[in-house]
Amino acid sequence: MNKGTRDLKYFMHYIKHTHYVTLAWKAICTELWDRGMLNEEEFKKITNLIIWHDQSKMDKDEWEAYAEKFYGDKKTSEVKAAFEIAKNSHKSKNLHHFESLKDYEGNDWKCYIVELVCDYIAMGWEFDNYILEYYESEKENIELPKEYKEYLESILNILREKELFETIESHLDEKKEAELDFLNITLGQKK
Repeated sequence: MNKGTRDLKYFMHYIKHTHYVTLAWKAICTELWDRGMLNEEEFKKITNLIIWHDQSKMDKDEWEAYAEKFYGDKKTSEVKAAFEIAKNSHKSKNLHHFESLKDYEGNDWKCYIVELVCDYIAMGWEFDNYILEYYESEKENIELPKEYKEYLESILNILREKELFETIESHLDEKKEAELDFLNITLGQKK
């Protein structure tokens, strides 16, 4: 596969993932707001984080390593090593990854927990491993301060209690339509 095709495929994956993160925020924001789990400043900050989610993946080093790992033809030890470096760099630059958030002491930490939840929901849509199941299987490995973990688990309990996955599942049609729109735009076709 040539570099242009590889990059287009990775770009489409990036757009799809960030769209899913946006749909996840859309699905949970009202419930979190109505329960008083966010103030207005946090709500605005989370919305901004969602808009710019994973922007560091557009950086040349991250882009090249991710694109080659997932869509390139070469599966060498150099590609694997470059991806590990890029993945670690990405996690260190983005507080929605618990590996970085665990040491964060800012007053806005709740915002990053919510972004983390939206990221987990989006990844679940992509890989058929929904957030509740993923968290149960990985919670012992997720290192966060007690207060952060309790807040995360309170959000997960709301998802479970309110059966928000029914709401989230209803967004799958939107997700599919957005993918088709993106493909049509990319291919220069009209709806």
